[in-house]
Amino acid sequence: MPSDRAIKRAERDLQAGDFGSARRRLLSRIHAGGFDEEVCRRIAKISMDMKDPIEAGRWLFLVPCSEPRELECINDFTRSCGELREQVLACLPRCMTTLPPDRLPAAAAARLAACPTAPKTSSSFKEKIYVGRPWAGLGCMAAVIVIVLLAAFGLFTLIGILIG
Repeated sequence: MPSDRAIKRAERDLQAGDFGSARRRLLSRIHAGGFDEEVCRRIAKISMDMKDPIEAGRWLFLVPCSEPRELECINDFTRSCGELREQVLACLPRCMTTLPPDRLPAAAAARLAACPTAPKTSSSFKEKIYVGRPWAGLGCMAAVIVIVLLAAFGLFTLIGILIG
């Protein structure tokens, strides 16, 4: 089975001290074969060994964990995303961002539900500017036209003086 072969090759890479190759092999395994909790844990462990707690948290976010070091990595990851639900969802591994929220792994769905959502705005910025002033945009446009006409008149006057 190709997935088992990828995992065995990743183990050999780890034994040889090649963390980058091992991580790449496991990432390709996840993207080709779909979510696998054990592979996510291995990617997270390799990321921690590579001193990348945010990347480790990105993968640990998907699986159940209770160790303080793992929870700290998850917190680092969510802070790096901006902590809002939509932002965290966008920062999850590519194989997870295409899934509807109800198809996420249970641990990820629970953590995502705990993230705050973006505040809803009552109206857009443009609506707030022009409320009660429908002619405000036209006044600015008229002022620009007047300035351009005055500049053109001044230019023609200057040319007339120089020529005449």
